[in-house]
Formats: sequence, C-alpha cells, structure tokens
Amino acid sequence: MIYPSQFRPPWWARNPHLQTILARYLHRTRQPFRSERLELPDGDFVDLAWATPLQDAQRPLVVLFHGLEGCVQSHYVQGMMAALHAQGWQPVLMHFRGCSGEPNRLLRAYHSGAIEDPSFVLNTLRQRFPGRPMAAIGYSLGGNMLINYLAFHPRNPLCTAVVVSAPLMLAACAERIDQGLSRLYQHYLLGRMKHNWQQRLARHSGAGFKNLFTISVIAKPKMPSG
Repeated sequence: MIYPSQFRPPWWARNPHLQTILARYLHRTRQPFRSERLELPDGDFVDLAWATPLQDAQRPLVVLFHGLEGCVQSHYVQGMMAALHAQGWQPVLMHFRGCSGEPNRLLRAYHSGAIEDPSFVLNTLRQRFPGRPMAAIGYSLGGNMLINYLAFHPRNPLCTAVVVSAPLMLAACAERIDQGLSRLYQHYLLGRMKHNWQQRLARHSGAGFKNLFTISVIAKPKMPSG
C-alpha cells in the first residue's frame, strides 16, 4: 500500500536544497546516549550508540543506520533517536566502520553492499533480546545497505524496516551530486571521507595505494536466487 506524503513545506522553504541545509543548522535536538563497542568476527569492531536512559527491555528496539560519513551526532540521527525515545522505544545506532570517531583496526571500508556488519549486529541483538520487537531505519547509504540486507536475508530478526532517501541508483546519484548546487554536498562528503581515510592510513602506514583500493573496493553481495 502506498501512503502519500503529508509533508507540506512552508512557502519560504520550498527549495529542496534550502530544506536540506537549514535542517542541519536549525536542528537543536540533543539525545543523551552511551556507547558500546561490539567486537566483530574478523577482529575489528563497530561502535553502538544507545539512547539513554535505557528503556525497559520489553519495549521495541529500533536499530538506526546512518548515511555516508554520518554518526550519532548527525542531526537526523539525533532527531529520530529523540522522537523514538519519547515514544518509549529504545533507539540504538550502529556506526559503520570508521565513523564513530576512532579509526578501525582493519583497513576495510564500509559501503552500501557491505551487509556483514549489520547482519552480525542484528543477530547479536536478537540473541541478547530474544522476545523483543525489533525494527530498523536506514538513511541514505544506510538505507541502500538495509535494502541489500533485506534482499539477501529475507528471514531476519526484524519486524519492520524503514528506508529514508536511499540512493537506489548509485551511478545516477553520483552523476547528479556532481552538478550544480549539489556539489556542496559532494565537497562536504568528500572532505569527511578524505579525513577518515587519512586517519586510517596513519594507523596502517604500511598499506600502499594498491592495497588501499583492493581493500576499499568490494563488490556487492550477489542477490539470492528465487
């Protein structure tokens, strides 16, 4: 079933670029959280951010996946965590590798087809809370990843999933972000990506460019047949 959007922007903010930029600078929501480091099977880690105070373990658990170079401080993450927490639900954000503020142990990067870490996190949370309703929300690249995960794992721990502004056609989105005012986003995202890679390379000084591209460019998982 399709539910038409009820969103109606004010007359002074009908431009989508203005909506995107203003949301970042006018948002004032601050949701307290505590961090948890989850060890991964390959020896690396991901950091979770749990909204606090923690809700009762019987309340629904909502796992958030941020967009490209996002984190728990991203305004859209803060806003959603606060809204969910106000409803009595328990939000928790999974940081993609390298996005929690500390370089990871391995040089491997995240991308929209890298579903192993989210799968491990969701399965771990299901084992930890076997009877707790669990949902997921993915933003932008995180939404693309979530769709990949759902397609590859049709039997999963989630009761429901929501995807927000996912770039489903990555090539077309890459071309669009290289045009006009969209280059502002490109400049911002590339700047954050370069900074994070500089931190990673400083930690892995022995990795050359050949190894860098071999590790960072990983094919998407094959879609299941049937």
